[in-house]
Amino acid sequence: MIILGLLIVLIFVLSRFLKFSHLQLGLTVGTLIISFVLLILGNIGWPKINLPSEVSLSRSYSWQIAKASLAKRPIFGNGLASFDSVFSRFKSPDFNGAALWNLDFDVPAGWLAESLVIVGGLGSLLIIIGLLLGLISAGRRLFSSKMELPTADLKLGISLWTAVIVMLAGGLFIPVGNNLLLFFGLLWVLLMVVTYNWPRRQAVIYWRKADERGSAIWTAGFIAVAILLLASLAYGVKIYAADVLAAQSLKSQSTDQQMIAMSKAYNLAPWREMYGLGLAQLSWIKANELAEGAMAATGTSALEAQTAAQSYAQQAKAMLDQVSKLVNNQPASLKMVASLYEMIGDFEGAMAIHQRLIELDPNNPWSYAKLAQLKVTQAYQAQDKETKDKLVEEALNGYAKALELKPDWAEAYYYRAVLYQAIEKPIEATQDLVLAVNNSGGAVNYVLPLAQLLNERAKKETDLTTNLRTQAQQLVEGVLATDDSNVNALYVLAMIYRDSGQTDLARETVNNLLSKAQETDKPVIEQQFADLLAQ
Repeated sequence: MIILGLLIVLIFVLSRFLKFSHLQLGLTVGTLIISFVLLILGNIGWPKINLPSEVSLSRSYSWQIAKASLAKRPIFGNGLASFDSVFSRFKSPDFNGAALWNLDFDVPAGWLAESLVIVGGLGSLLIIIGLLLGLISAGRRLFSSKMELPTADLKLGISLWTAVIVMLAGGLFIPVGNNLLLFFGLLWVLLMVVTYNWPRRQAVIYWRKADERGSAIWTAGFIAVAILLLASLAYGVKIYAADVLAAQSLKSQSTDQQMIAMSKAYNLAPWREMYGLGLAQLSWIKANELAEGAMAATGTSALEAQTAAQSYAQQAKAMLDQVSKLVNNQPASLKMVASLYEMIGDFEGAMAIHQRLIELDPNNPWSYAKLAQLKVTQAYQAQDKETKDKLVEEALNGYAKALELKPDWAEAYYYRAVLYQAIEKPIEATQDLVLAVNNSGGAVNYVLPLAQLLNERAKKETDLTTNLRTQAQQLVEGVLATDDSNVNALYVLAMIYRDSGQTDLARETVNNLLSKAQETDKPVIEQQFADLLAQ
């Protein structure tokens, strides 16, 4: 990008002194097009392109976010790369009914919507005025010089002018990513360079004065662009070098080599959170490797390995603390930080991140549910009953808030049902599992826990034993009707048969289960049903 920018500035300078021939102009355009293609495909080489399915925010919702942002910050906007945080703050609870409710969108449908969010009403107005003035100036040059220019040159100029207008109009309705923005920038600069270099009629004094004013504007613009490009040259070189090192880290075989390469990438570009997150994850992996080695060692070697493992674990936490401050206003990155905190067992850190996510994205149920899960984990670890009861109550409140925001969230119903089972509220657990099944379209991973719960209730609620076991058996048989090799369903059915006293059916089901289970699972199954197999 920096090299292309310098090339474009060079073209601007040369256009003040030289006239492009057809060949020179063709080579210039060709060079820029080839450079653009290489930037799209990646580094020079045999490109391997795996394009994912495009997911974008709808136009109507993009404008809703833009309007909400304008109402809050109408003049100056929210700053560069701020659409993702603005989207999280201003999206309504209705968005949770969409299929992609938990995605964080950082690009809206249309450049104008993004401009209104980033630079506000005043900045967007200045951008529109600048674009219109540039197009009008280029158009006037085109049509005022049509008699002096060859037909081919005129067609080229009109084509560039039309392409820029089409891209500006089309960009109002589609997401404008970096590649499309780069393509537009290349077309825009080519249009400005080509039309500025063409002859102008000098018969009227107004045109001569306009040219003098235009020359001053072009000179000032060149100086500004040159300063900007030179200032960003080191930035671009560092990012490119860091990306190369990060790629080397992924290809390395040992954790130590991966950490060395990722550390170099992080030192080059510490403002890019991906390197910090990668280094934290690698530090934790190294800590686990050393901990496993310590278990196998003895004496001084074991102690040294334990000390080194603790050091790497502390390094992972310190890196996550640093990255969390860097991405304090970026919901998507904060979610990754929270997951890594949870991975290393720092539940307090994970909970703090989820609290921050709730502040940034108050209408997203995900953070409320994750916070509830962490409180449940803490409740299991709590020693005194008062603390345990308080954490359970807070967890239930978190699940309630998550389901208030997204009433059709099967996963949240399931985890709340598990909590209800743990605190011995089987009726509430059953109700939640039924809702999980209904809202998931009958997902097997919710149907079988429901069958197990009904079977457990049948053991205690003697007045409902027959009814509960019949329901449980019907649920499992429904799963097996569509997948007779489902070992989990066979296991649950064998338990139901055994608990209901149907020994022969239970033994037959266990034998069927053993014929379909993996070899590593068979010893556990045989131990679980040893009483049946011994008869």
